[in-house]
Parts: sequence; structure tokens; C-alpha cells
Amino acid sequence: MNLRILHIGKNISGIESLEKEYLKRISHYARIESVAVKQAKGLPPEKTIVEDGKSLLERTSDDKYRIVLDEKGKNLTSHQFAEFLNRLQLEARTIDFLIAGAYGHSMETRKNANYRLSLSKMTFQHDIAYIVLLEQIYRALSIIHGQNYHK
Repeated sequence: MNLRILHIGKNISGIESLEKEYLKRISHYARIESVAVKQAKGLPPEKTIVEDGKSLLERTSDDKYRIVLDEKGKNLTSHQFAEFLNRLQLEARTIDFLIAGAYGHSMETRKNANYRLSLSKMTFQHDIAYIVLLEQIYRALSIIHGQNYHK
């Protein structure tokens, strides 16, 4: 399974050790790449959303399965997410997870998604969403492979 996480902007200081740890853990089960996409700056929110969306979509393509993290997306339990990823690994060469910046995803990004996933009914700052996603990917892969991480 090939996984890519495309996220807007640089990560805040202090999360590097968590990021490194989860990327290492995930790499035992799948190829994973984290791609920081330059954030649009100095624009009003509505233009920032559009430009950030264009930047994300430029880094992905139609042959990838695109999962957009969206507060209005589908909420899954950890087991449901594991089942979802397990099914996807049979049909998709690469799975791209797209995390927007502070103003959320553009309509174009949402329209080009194969799936919209919500991590919670709460809204998270994008760096926190990134770490939660990494942990949930690791949890799902450990479930798929029958490991004891998920109790």
C-alpha cells in the first residue's frame, strides 16, 4: 500500500517527534510519504481556500484515490477505518490524504475527492489533524495485520 499525506503549510514546532515516530511505525506496513504544500499568504480567506486547493490538487492526480479530511465527511470507528483501508489497498495503487489549511477545503478539492473523511465532529488545527490521522492510519494497519496496538 502506498500512502501520501498532503498537508498545507509547515508543521508547528514540537510535533516532529510524534510525526517521525508514526511515520516509522507505518513504514513497517506501507510506503508512506508526507508532503507539505506551501500555504497561500496575504490573500483574503476565500482566495486562500481556492489557492490552497489548487496547490493540493496539483500534487495529486486522477490515478490516486483521494481522501479529503473534512469536518462534514464520514465518521468512522477505528475498526471501520481499518476495513476501509483494507478494501482500498486492493483497488488503489496510491491513497492520498488531503489536509487543508485554516480555512478548510475549496469546493474544487471536495469535488475531486473520492471520499470525504472526518476525524471528529470537532474541528482540529491542521497540524493536530495531521498527527491524529497518522495515529489512526497506524492503528488501522495494526488492526489489519492482527497486532496488539489496538486494544
